[in-house]
Amino acid sequence: VLLSAAGADPLSRNDHPCRRVTYLAGPFSVAYDIVANHLSKKDRRAYANWISKSAIPHILAAIPPNLYFAAAGANIPIYGMETAIPAILAVRGEPGGHTFRKELELLITFLQASLHAAIGADGFPVEDIGYGTSVAQELISRADMLRRAGIYDAWSEFPQMKKYGRAVLHFVQPWGRH
Repeated sequence: VLLSAAGADPLSRNDHPCRRVTYLAGPFSVAYDIVANHLSKKDRRAYANWISKSAIPHILAAIPPNLYFAAAGANIPIYGMETAIPAILAVRGEPGGHTFRKELELLITFLQASLHAAIGADGFPVEDIGYGTSVAQELISRADMLRRAGIYDAWSEFPQMKKYGRAVLHFVQPWGRH
């Protein structure tokens, strides 16, 4: 499946950029991490080339900064950022991949904007318990990926992230003790 993604992309629906296989590169990164050591160098290079030369440029073209910053809490722009980060981290340093320095700088500004838009100062999601909680946990997940990779530490910049866990406990245990 991983190695067929590049060939499948031209067959994707083109009526919206988010319907192309390349826009789903993030979930592929988990599978790639699991099987990468079992792939040939040629296959690893092919996958890294697809991420580097097709998926990431397509994702970033679909969510230009003027769109992203105008809708930093909207699901389609957020999903683009959320799918690009793990896709990049999976192939960074691989043969055929590259450092993605400029792309990561841009994606970090997107993440920062979304953290401001999605998690209030008290740690509660700005949206409702369903969508808001889902968005907040995905953003925190991406922030943690970047922190573990040694690229960016959102935890030190956004104190509301540290309050999020207690806020969510209030949803499931609202009688006062968190």
